[in-house]
Amino acid sequence: MPEPAPPIVTYRFGWILPIDQPPIRGGVIQTCGGWIAAVGASDNISIDHDLSHLTAAPALVNAHTHLEFSLLENPLGTPGMPFTAWIGEVIRYRQSQGDDLAEMKQRAITQGLKESAESGVGLVGEISTLPLPENIYAGHSCEVVSLLELIGMSDPQIAELQQIAAAHLQGSTGEAQGLSPHAPYSVHRQVVKRAAKLSAHQRFPVAMHLAETQAELELLARQSGSFREMLQGLGVWNESAFTPVATILDYLRALTPAHRALAIHGNYLSGEEIQFLAEQRDRMTLVYCPRTHHYFGHDPYPLPELLLAGVRVALGTDSRASNPSLNLWEEVQHLAQHFPAIPPEAVLRMVTSDAAHGLAQEENFGTLAPGKRAVLSVWDVAVDNERDLWPEMLTGQPRLLSLT
Repeated sequence: MPEPAPPIVTYRFGWILPIDQPPIRGGVIQTCGGWIAAVGASDNISIDHDLSHLTAAPALVNAHTHLEFSLLENPLGTPGMPFTAWIGEVIRYRQSQGDDLAEMKQRAITQGLKESAESGVGLVGEISTLPLPENIYAGHSCEVVSLLELIGMSDPQIAELQQIAAAHLQGSTGEAQGLSPHAPYSVHRQVVKRAAKLSAHQRFPVAMHLAETQAELELLARQSGSFREMLQGLGVWNESAFTPVATILDYLRALTPAHRALAIHGNYLSGEEIQFLAEQRDRMTLVYCPRTHHYFGHDPYPLPELLLAGVRVALGTDSRASNPSLNLWEEVQHLAQHFPAIPPEAVLRMVTSDAAHGLAQEENFGTLAPGKRAVLSVWDVAVDNERDLWPEMLTGQPRLLSLT
């Protein structure tokens, strides 16, 4: 005989924030086997679990992490240091692990996913690096989109990285997968183009660090400055990997064929590049990492201009190498403090629906709607008026709640 269908279970909340529709006071979420069956008003519905002391939203989505640094107690280097000097600190940290790198990575990722779930995050866009132990992301409350980092500037590495990418995408570890050609200063542009074309065919996300520093723009425009000096010092400088004059827009265009593309940071975008991202919002998402941006002392982030232009923006924590924690809600609090005019609904989309869309996970995450995972972020907030919701949520901290 076939297995009986799971029962419908009804939960009532003080407030429900579906994201794709207005807040619902005293609404209900009905679930079936861990999936959302219905969301709406509670009129004439029998309640199985009364959670009226809680405000519920979709599980938060952290669009950008490097979890291998999650054991760090403090960021590497010092605030405001030159970015290339900080990269040197990252290299030394990795080298200091020696033969224990894989074991350290396992502990760090376990800790990072635990910290993420404890702050209401149900999904992260993780930049994965080799070696990548089998099942390293399995068995955690917080799920992962594993974006394999691709680094290599020499011509022979183009084919090698393509083979590495194919092996990652054919893996059977259970998590969603994608690719991350690292940055203009660390990966050949041919690798970017091939990753984007493969993404279009296999429908996975591609993430790339872009316009992170002024020095990066100098490297592209003139092949000079601190990045060239760093690459020469590491013995990996390849003149042929750069055109005489290049811009971030060239890389955005190279990513355009991708099913989904995440431009990470975007601290120094031109007006033309902002407009291009807005025109490509169905497939391109800009990821802002507020506290990492603050750590390096970058110029003020053009968030109001980005949103006004129509750019899809998501939030990320980056890593503990440049951030004191992986608490995504603290990124929201930082943003709200520095950009108080940004509407709450726009901020919430950055850590729910827009982030899920960027990671090609909108079928499972991002809104509270039938057919989505019944995984929520909840706050101990119970207010009478909608106008009091956002101030109370900002002063609190969410936690992850999975409904059966």
